Amino acid sequence: MEAFRAPRSVLRGPHPPVKHLHRLRPYLSRLRARYAVGLSLAALATLAAAAVPLVIKYAVDSLRRGPTGREILAAAGAIVAFAGLRAIFTFGARMLILTGARRFELELRNDVYRQLLRLPASFYDRHAAGDLTSRVINDIEGVRMMTGIGLQQVVATSLMLVMCLAGMFAISPKLALICIVPMSLITVVFAVAGPAMHRRSLAVQDQLGVVSSRAQENFSGQRVVRAFVQEDREVGRFRVECDRYLQANLSFARLRGTTNGLMTLLAELAIVATLFVGGRAIVGGTMSEGDFAAFTAYQFMLVWPMIAIGWTITLAQRGLACLQRIAELMDEKPDAAGGTATADFTAAVEFRNLTFRYDETREPALRNVSFSIARGATVAIVGRTGAGKSTLAALLTRLYPAPPGTVLIDGRDVNDLPADAQRRAVGCVPQDPFLFSDTIRENIAFGSLDGAAQTDRAAALSRIAGDAERFPQKLDQMIGERGVTLSGGQKQRTALARAIVRDPAILILDDALSSVDAHTEREILDELRGVMKGRTCIVITHRLAVARLADRVVVLDSGAVSETGTHEDLVRSGRLYAKLWTRQQLMKEITAEGAEDSEKPASESSAVHPQ
Repeated sequence: MEAFRAPRSVLRGPHPPVKHLHRLRPYLSRLRARYAVGLSLAALATLAAAAVPLVIKYAVDSLRRGPTGREILAAAGAIVAFAGLRAIFTFGARMLILTGARRFELELRNDVYRQLLRLPASFYDRHAAGDLTSRVINDIEGVRMMTGIGLQQVVATSLMLVMCLAGMFAISPKLALICIVPMSLITVVFAVAGPAMHRRSLAVQDQLGVVSSRAQENFSGQRVVRAFVQEDREVGRFRVECDRYLQANLSFARLRGTTNGLMTLLAELAIVATLFVGGRAIVGGTMSEGDFAAFTAYQFMLVWPMIAIGWTITLAQRGLACLQRIAELMDEKPDAAGGTATADFTAAVEFRNLTFRYDETREPALRNVSFSIARGATVAIVGRTGAGKSTLAALLTRLYPAPPGTVLIDGRDVNDLPADAQRRAVGCVPQDPFLFSDTIRENIAFGSLDGAAQTDRAAALSRIAGDAERFPQKLDQMIGERGVTLSGGQKQRTALARAIVRDPAILILDDALSSVDAHTEREILDELRGVMKGRTCIVITHRLAVARLADRVVVLDSGAVSETGTHEDLVRSGRLYAKLWTRQQLMKEITAEGAEDSEKPASESSAVHPQ
């Protein structure tokens, strides 16, 4: 896969698109024997076809001499034999080349998919899922067409072109030169139209990615679309993108149609010249009927290569456009693998003067953040929405690269640690967990490093096992795409079990239980104390009652550490944490009073609140 890469300047600057072709060499070289035999068979099929006009010449000249039935039968038999050989050779060539192209497609698609799984979260922030799906499916198919049937046609049509021209010059150099004049203009047409065809083909592929993104987004969010009665609006938006896709295709088709039309016109003009000049030569006695018949046969055979050239160029332009889009993806820098330091962790965490921004156009999400977490300690990170709490979790799990020397585990820069080993040591449960369209058990076991032996225990600790008892298949119940058949709390508890089952040295709960009630959250955390014992735990939460369970609380405000200490110390300080605590306590009291009022008899309510 490394051979597929090229300097970014090759991709972004103005350049002939054929420069990307070298990227295919590693794949095609593994299939060189298959391609060599297949292209040889294609060449033999062309030679068999090129021999037919010579048989026609022999048959027509025999008519002037008064042919015997044996001569006519021999000529007919020879034509049938050459046709049979051409069919056999063509079949063999297509089987070898097209199956080879399918193998090439398989390897390329797997490499592209592997690259996608290695790219950092920032890449997915910039690209729509539908566009990436289009590259993995449609663009790779376009490259496969170019390297399969397209490559076969290049060899077959080129050889046919040479053989036909050789035959025509052998019969009549003068007449061949006259015919070549209009046909040579075809090269000029394609030289002018080629770059425009590439640009329009690339526009078609880009817009197809937009259409795919729009459709995928609406399929995933169809419940929201229907809940807000936005079906007609979304259909309209999809229609707009489809219309743009149609216009891009029509623009490409108009250019291709114009090019093919000009090519056909030039080919027909060559035939007119042949009839005029060749007919006069026969009348003048300088050309035999057999020569004219053979010349005309070669010329008619030459028309197909001219047409095939247009089709092949279309395939090539689309293939090169697809290859360029794949190259852009493959040249994205994957996650750094990290250094070769040992993968053993005692799980002491430190953030040292950490300032981080997601890109240069945005304000820093974190500003000069510094605090440490001792091995085995439980630290709660709290703060207002947008304070940067989840960003700390993203940096610790290496979803985004941290500035050098700012995030450390056991005193070692995370950038110097093997990324895979570090991620195996960190179990993170996000607020919005992603579940696969599989069973609950398989979703939990997805995080296991040594099989699913601890799945049941993890399910019990996260309290998802109790809910699963109500399902027909228990933990083996299939859930919908992204866990759509589960409630928000059930999805979070399934994700929590998935993190627990891998027995991480560092456990991060990023508002992981926000969809369950506060009482259940505290019960789950109480049961997790046994799991959390001996490992470093970071609990990101908006519920300060949960923060009371932590050994220490870190308060973030506008991306910076506002204060740190125990719950009791922070409440006494009277600063931001104390204000947040007071506010939550007041809301709790108001909610409780509202619940009591709703439970009073109607008569009592009327007495208290007279109408």
